[in-house]
Amino acid sequence: MLETLSLAKPRRFVITFGNVMIREYEETDWKEVCRVFDMSKPYELASGGIEASFVPLAKDKARMAQFSKSTVFVWEENQALGFAGFEGAYIGWLFVDPSAFRKGIGRDLLQYLVAQIRRALKTTTPKRRF
Repeated sequence: MLETLSLAKPRRFVITFGNVMIREYEETDWKEVCRVFDMSKPYELASGGIEASFVPLAKDKARMAQFSKSTVFVWEENQALGFAGFEGAYIGWLFVDPSAFRKGIGRDLLQYLVAQIRRALKTTTPKRRF
């Protein structure tokens, strides 16, 4: 379970628990995000029997454009083991390194994204007067 909310830098929220953190994506994370995506996406495609359609993230211009519009967070424990992102109220990214499957990383990222989306909706949705 997530324990501590702290500010690592101005306007940059980070959740830490032990030696693990969920933090905002930085441009220096690109290679690790591509690695996690490229390793985990084939599992998703295989479940639908379409693994032959796999395209690495760095070679998929449409996905790269979607990624650049998204608010993305990285789950890190010495290296990136997962990432998740959203645009508006749509969660478009949730990927975990297969070596870290079934360890709660996806759950933690999803819970964190839902909290971020709720926070964003509360600050942008006007209150109704009845």
